[in-house]
Amino acid sequence: MIKFRLCYHKDDDIAWLNQLAQEGYAMTGFFAGFWHFDSCAPGEYEYQIDLSDRLLGVSNDYLELMRDTGIEYVGKFGFWIFLRKKKSDEPFTLYSDVESKLAHYQKIRFLFKIATIVELICFLLETLVAANGIRFAYYVLPVFLIIILAMLNTITRTDAIIATLKEQNGEPANPRRRGADPVLLTGLLTNCAALLIKDTVPHPIGLMLQIAALLLMLVGIYRSRQIFRPWDE
Repeated sequence: MIKFRLCYHKDDDIAWLNQLAQEGYAMTGFFAGFWHFDSCAPGEYEYQIDLSDRLLGVSNDYLELMRDTGIEYVGKFGFWIFLRKKKSDEPFTLYSDVESKLAHYQKIRFLFKIATIVELICFLLETLVAANGIRFAYYVLPVFLIIILAMLNTITRTDAIIATLKEQNGEPANPRRRGADPVLLTGLLTNCAALLIKDTVPHPIGLMLQIAALLLMLVGIYRSRQIFRPWDE
């Protein structure tokens, strides 16, 4: 069985994988949003998702540590590592103390901030391509927009988890930040709309819309600058 689902928030994905395992479907692979499942005994496995310290491949030390603790390496995509273990009376957890959980989620937030900045740069470059009349770029821009929104949502949710863990650890928690500034989202949407209607409106109107979209995006990025700061405060 193959299912399509983008992998953004690991806690949701873990719950989803474990629910399918309870129904008799064991995840055996993942690539670019496509999850592969084989039949298994209902509740045979429990799943976890970890972060890799390498972009390409997994270290032998990590794999050996997993094998020694009875954990099976299922696969890897990007910086996500997929793991499973035969279900037992002990819950399958990778990070049991608050300090290790805090470090884990801070690393997740850092990686998603960097990835979001890269996606925004790609979005702006694709905008220039579309402005030069390359029609294929018109259809790619909404894809970039969806990815950016999903990443910003993950950053916001991870911020909330980190704040909770800091409180549990007795540390002062930074004020929980809102998601992406609405001005940024308005600019992204306006930019897509301006390119899509470019050939159906007079050139001055299309140009003004694109300039307005660019200004909104720049203001929105500035207003959202705390979200994109890659370091911890």
